[in-house]
Amino acid sequence: MKYNFLQKQSSRREMLRGSVRLAGSAFLAHLLPATLLRASAASYAQQAPSAADLVASMRAKFNAAPIQTQKLANNVTMFSGPAEAW
Repeated sequence: MKYNFLQKQSSRREMLRGSVRLAGSAFLAHLLPATLLRASAASYAQQAPSAADLVASMRAKFNAAPIQTQKLANNVTMFSGPAEAW
């Protein structure tokens, strides 16, 4: 499926496919009970960790791996490892 709306006009076939998808999803949403839809949305919202937790876990992963050094020449040393987590 291409999303070049500004570069190319949609053909009738593409518009028909899009309208069928929209109508089909609306029909399926109408068949499902509203409590099921609300329950799935509520469980999705509860599972998302906060941004602070994500940053803390990334910092812990970066700080767990040591920085390795490799001597390339007498006065040149290469450091490799994870990026600094400030």
